[in-house]
Parts: sequence; C-alpha cells; structure tokens
Amino acid sequence: MAKPPPRPVYGHTVPAPRITRGGLRVALVRVALPFLGVLTLLDIVLWAIARAFGACYGVWCWL
Repeated sequence: MAKPPPRPVYGHTVPAPRITRGGLRVALVRVALPFLGVLTLLDIVLWAIARAFGACYGVWCWL
C-alpha cells in the first residue's frame, strides 16, 4: 500500500510524524520502567516463596 503524498497544511509542507527524543523518554519512563519494576518485584516474591519451601527457582534448575 503506497503512502499518499504529503499535503500542505496552511500552505506549508510539514514532515511526517516521527518519534522524538522526548517521546522516547516518556515511553521509557512512563511505560517500560514501571513494567520492568513490577516484573522484578514479582520475580523476587516468587523466588522468596520458592526458597521458603525449599524449591529451586530459575532456569539454572533445569540444567
């Protein structure tokens, strides 16, 4: 599917939308870091529960 040619806006040709440094920073700070933080806490909780019951937890247990 071909992109349509850019149309002028109020007589000016504007560039196509793109990701900026600020947008990337917001995405990392507001989405990626909280997601990774929750996953890390969940991993620590599951590790502590497994250790309390004497079970092995992690990929190295399969080796």
